[in-house]
Amino acid sequence: CCYDEELYTLKDYFGDIAVVYNGKMNSKEKDKAQNEFMTNPNVKVFIGNLKSAGVGLTLTAAKYLIFNNFDFVSGNNEQFQDRIHRLNQTDDVH
Repeated sequence: CCYDEELYTLKDYFGDIAVVYNGKMNSKEKDKAQNEFMTNPNVKVFIGNLKSAGVGLTLTAAKYLIFNNFDFVSGNNEQFQDRIHRLNQTDDVH
């Protein structure tokens, strides 16, 4: 997502099976969200802001990537997509 309102709307929809990751969070909150998604089998949805979650993360627990909307800079979209296409990825990604 690109906007906070949609991040929190999606979080409300998915509830406890989702985590949010955005630029307003401090580093501990961001680390917790990433760790929960990667290690907790009950957390199945990672809702990230394109810019804050688009670099420096490894999200190989993901199987699907859905862009709710796109950044105007195509490189930012590609960077975000690369978070799930990592060397450690063992599953097919769609």
